[in-house]
Amino acid sequence: MVEISLPLCMVKTDFYFRNAISFISLMPVSIRAELWVKENITLEEWQDKNEIAIEPRMFEDMYKGLIKIGMVIESAS
Repeated sequence: MVEISLPLCMVKTDFYFRNAISFISLMPVSIRAELWVKENITLEEWQDKNEIAIEPRMFEDMYKGLIKIGMVIESAS
């Protein structure tokens, strides 16, 4: 897993997420989020790298892991 740290004064949102009921949409919006996705997520052909479909049962652990490595993740709604 890639861990990227920035000084606190430079922290901005890395990911937005949206609950689409049958899946959670995860949207990387920073360069470090895009790098994390490239290194840590294998996308299927049907998945869009700008809006990644995540199974709701898997999202909580992913959310906690992203926070733990210093990513900033916010709801898009």
